[in-house]
Amino acid sequence: MTDDNAAASRVSDYFRTHPAAAHQYEALKRQLAIQHAHDRNAYTDGKSAMVAAITVDARRWRAENERAQ
Repeated sequence: MTDDNAAASRVSDYFRTHPAAAHQYEALKRQLAIQHAHDRNAYTDGKSAMVAAITVDARRWRAENERAQ
């Protein structure tokens, strides 16, 4: 599994167990889609900070769960 695929898997697992985070991300994506309907780069840039934070949280969550097993 590539690093990108592993990160995506962690984030998917994290969202399943942290629905509030998933809803926040969904709300941001909807807001950005309206604001930047014709500017894909601005849409993507607008998600960057949240994606980075969620990725860190998901990595930490996965590590904690692996240690607990």
